Amino acid sequence: MNKSIYNIILISGTDRYQFLQGLITQDINRINTLYSIPSAICNIKGRVISTCNIVKLKDSIGLAVPKSITNKVIDHLSLYQLRSDIKIKNSNKKYTAIAVNIKNLNSKSHSDLFTLVDNLGKKGLIATNNSKKKDYTEIYGDKNTIDNFSVKTTQLLSEKEWNNAKIKSGLVDINRKTSELYTPHMLNLDLIGAISFDKGCYTGQEIVARTENLGRVKRRVNRYKLSTDKAKIGDELTLNNNKIGKIINVAKNNILAVTNVDNHQDVLEYKTYFAKPIELNY
Repeated sequence: MNKSIYNIILISGTDRYQFLQGLITQDINRINTLYSIPSAICNIKGRVISTCNIVKLKDSIGLAVPKSITNKVIDHLSLYQLRSDIKIKNSNKKYTAIAVNIKNLNSKSHSDLFTLVDNLGKKGLIATNNSKKKDYTEIYGDKNTIDNFSVKTTQLLSEKEWNNAKIKSGLVDINRKTSELYTPHMLNLDLIGAISFDKGCYTGQEIVARTENLGRVKRRVNRYKLSTDKAKIGDELTLNNNKIGKIINVAKNNILAVTNVDNHQDVLEYKTYFAKPIELNY
């Protein structure tokens, strides 16, 4: 099977639900054995340490996080462990994830795949929710089961293809360079259902709730297509020599950038090149 873009951090122990409820933006009680749910982990200032997808595994909860940020997330979670009955470990040797292309399948295959995805729970596997707005589905589970998963190799996404698919869907991955720089709203996490505004307190919740109550976010993620494929994470986008925002995810000439909302319709500048905005379909 192809390599995953995630590591899955395993949280086990009798206090795992209560422990995570106080640390993530999502309501942990929403997890189930069929689908993953999006979330984030914030610092006390309400800045996102890592984005993540949450999966319910046997006797544990998995946090699928970008590989480069795994150790930082484990260190952060460990700070809050105290006397809680939990164990935290990187389970990348036991659990993994794949991404499956669902865009170019014929109608019969498309139906067959969704029937299969909806029954993954019987195999101990978990999928992302089947949104018609996405060209792919992520599948999480035990490595041995994933390796024996019946799917054509041509339907599997490589790491580069996977990253590109996420960018086209407007789904941000945080890495070491972008960790603790942005609030959940800046990353559009409120628009994809990754924040619960009803569940109560968690680390950074006060800032997140205040932003929501203000009803206005000055900077948000937007998608752009560059006239070059040389961009890097952290590079700036400008307009008439004014700084408008920074690139947060890159896949060749497809990028996500956190930019001023007032400029989301503008063609921006990247060095001597151009960045054309592309509408996100959340």
